[in-house]
Amino acid sequence: MKKIGIVGGMGPLASLFYAQQLILKHPASKDQDQFHIVLDSNSSIPDRTRSLLEGEESPVDAIKESLAMLSNANVEIGFITCFTSHAFFNEFKESASFKLLNVFTLLKDSKQLDGHKVGLLATSGTLKTQLFQKALPHIEFILPSDEVQKDFVMKGIYDPNQGIKSNHIQEGQKLLQEAINYLIKDGATIILAGCTEVGLALDGYQGLITIVDPMMDMVHEIINQAQ
Repeated sequence: MKKIGIVGGMGPLASLFYAQQLILKHPASKDQDQFHIVLDSNSSIPDRTRSLLEGEESPVDAIKESLAMLSNANVEIGFITCFTSHAFFNEFKESASFKLLNVFTLLKDSKQLDGHKVGLLATSGTLKTQLFQKALPHIEFILPSDEVQKDFVMKGIYDPNQGIKSNHIQEGQKLLQEAINYLIKDGATIILAGCTEVGLALDGYQGLITIVDPMMDMVHEIINQAQ
């Protein structure tokens, strides 16, 4: 089996969550049947949204360092557990000596959103760069209002007292559920988890609407290609 690399730390909980999914979703009867996974959880990588929205330090150099480390570890296939970082993908992809999969390239081949009005839960940086809209130009996306984005989505992800990035998963989940309610009122027929913290917090969600997590699809693709 191929050695798998993960560029993580964006955020740390999310990258650990998707690393765990690689193990949980890969049937194995003993340790030796599982993948060799190298996770670089570098939480000091500059914030991607602040870089895009406020012109703060770019994450590119730090991501290149992670890719170099994974390359030196002889990783053969890998992915990045952060949607917003893909806004910089073309700037760092050549730093990987291994096959680095792009979650948005994978998403282009997906049919599970076809025919839906897709409510998008993502960071403001991802919304600004329209990463999902560019990958799926035929899909009708429903975005949160500015107030809902600020008070529920970004707060649920980033708030130091209620956000998922500060380990307040249940509090963040409640805020995201409120955002989902607004998106449903605006006509969404399916929800897209466009941030890894969203996918983490809403894993196993049992509500009024289906949630699609493209990063979980990436996990399955990595498993298929690594076997």
